[in-house]
Amino acid sequence: MPYRIVNYQIESMRVNEANKNEKECLVIAIVIFTGKGTWTAKRYIEEIQEKFFNEDFTTTPHLGTLGFYNLVDINDYTKDELMKDNSLLSKIMLIEKERNTKDLISTMFEINERIKNNKNKEIVYDAMASGLSKKFGPKLTKQIMKKIIEKGSDNMLAVEEMVLEENRMLRKQGISEGKKIGINEGRKLGITEGKRLGIRANVINMLKMNFPIKTISEISELSEKEIEEIKEELDKN
Repeated sequence: MPYRIVNYQIESMRVNEANKNEKECLVIAIVIFTGKGTWTAKRYIEEIQEKFFNEDFTTTPHLGTLGFYNLVDINDYTKDELMKDNSLLSKIMLIEKERNTKDLISTMFEINERIKNNKNKEIVYDAMASGLSKKFGPKLTKQIMKKIIEKGSDNMLAVEEMVLEENRMLRKQGISEGKKIGINEGRKLGITEGKRLGIRANVINMLKMNFPIKTISEISELSEKEIEEIKEELDKN
């Protein structure tokens, strides 16, 4: 019964969210018992969950409560601390922490050297592939992961060249339409405004081809926020 009630409550919250209400609704469950005898079902979800701890967690009274989560903020740790830590979780956090593509590639090679003998290393490899896929798509990600795993740190320069070549190809694919608009509008509005419109046209063209926003940002040198704003305008139109 507690499991069923939780499902009903979450479904009610989904309906509330779909209606775009500002706050999650408070769902108070009431079960009407009409049977004979005495009600014996558990009343709380915690009563039917497996117990792992014996201590009285006075500092975290909600530990294990449905919906409660422990927070690990990667900003509380330096790159060096995460790299030296022996846990696989720290390596996944490190992958998420890297924002620059070149640093991300370098970090992945270093991580591979540290985890290559760990029997559970596939967990980290999955996180690596996920991080790369956001930037380069599945095809190039597969090629990069193969070089990281099979060749190790000796092949880092080759991977960096692959990334540079990919960026060059993306520029070529998006440049024609951007140059056309930039030149035509530049004659009317001046070189500065024409260049801006050309960059914008490149961004729109790449968005239409479903390029990852992070990749578009690196190529166009616009911030991800600016690209998100262009995408929103494009979706409206």
